[in-house]
Amino acid sequence: MGYNEGTIELDKPYEGVLEPAGQGITLVPSVFSWPRALVLAHPHSQPTLAYGPRGVASLWTSSPPKSSGTALEAALGAGRASVMKGLLVPRTTTELAYQLRLSPAAVSAHLSRLKAAELIEPHRSGRRVYYRLSCAGESLLGIFKETG
Repeated sequence: MGYNEGTIELDKPYEGVLEPAGQGITLVPSVFSWPRALVLAHPHSQPTLAYGPRGVASLWTSSPPKSSGTALEAALGAGRASVMKGLLVPRTTTELAYQLRLSPAAVSAHLSRLKAAELIEPHRSGRRVYYRLSCAGESLLGIFKETG
């Protein structure tokens, strides 16, 4: 595919000339048309050219997964995994934040998601709320061999 003096040239097994007649042409980058270019032409609609964008060839190549953490971190994310592992002993949000060197707001957000997934349980003791692993949370850590 090339562009030369106002003309788009395609290397196709057939020849044809398409005059857009002032309608212009719609260019559509598409990974599904690579390595070919697709032309859609209808007398009553704007001509369309679908082509493979730059770099699309590397999209279909596989590369080894980039993981420097544990399988639990790959499944939940590093933050949530560290919060779960920090709850092997019941802790408050503040205690977890201090232990993990995270902000209390970040820990609270992770706790909310883990609670929604029923992996942890809150328990109130006076004015404090302690979080601990639920049975499902303990099982998950066991599956990933993260029980300490």
